[in-house]
Amino acid sequence: MTFIWIVTLAWPTIVMGAADVPWNVQGVVLLRALAYDRNLEERVDDVINVGILYNPGDEDSVRARREMLAVFEKMSSKRLRGKQLAGVALPVTDGASIAEEFEARGLDAVYLTPSLDAFVPEIKRAARAQDISTLSSSLAYAKDGVSLSVVMHSGKPKLIVNLAAARSEGMDLNSSIARVAIMIE
Repeated sequence: MTFIWIVTLAWPTIVMGAADVPWNVQGVVLLRALAYDRNLEERVDDVINVGILYNPGDEDSVRARREMLAVFEKMSSKRLRGKQLAGVALPVTDGASIAEEFEARGLDAVYLTPSLDAFVPEIKRAARAQDISTLSSSLAYAKDGVSLSVVMHSGKPKLIVNLAAARSEGMDLNSSIARVAIMIE
C-alpha cells in the first residue's frame, strides 16, 4: 500500500516536468525580462522575432512549440518597449544549420523547448555570435548557459538569469532585474 501511495504522489511531478509553469506565464515573464535589456533598441528592429526551437521527434517538445506559438500569437498585439512581437517555429534536427537558420529568419530571441539538450552548445554558439537572447523553462538549460529561464520556485514562477550568458548574447540588463530574479553566473 505504501508503494502505491509513493508512486501516486510522484506521478504529477513526472508528468508536468519543465512545463509546470503555465505557458502564458512563461511568455509574459520572459518577454518582460527582455524589457530589462538596455541594448534592446540597438539589437532589435521594429519586431522582436522569437524562434521557438523544438525537436520534431519528441512529443513534449512538439507540444511546447504548439503552446508557446499560441502564447506569442495572443501577445502579438502587445508592444514591448514599442516593438511588436512575433513567434516562429524552428525545428532542430541537426546542429550544423542552426546559425544559418537564425540568420535567415532574423531572430532576436530563441525559446528552447524540452529535448534539445544535444543541441544546446550549438544553439548557444549561434546565439552569441548573432546577439540573440536565449529563453527557456528549464533550470538545467539556465545552468548550461541559456540566459533567461522561468521555473517553479517555492510554488511560484521565478525568473532565472544567467548573467554571464546574457552578457555574451549582447544583453545589458538593468540591475533592477535582480529584485525579481535569481541570478546565476
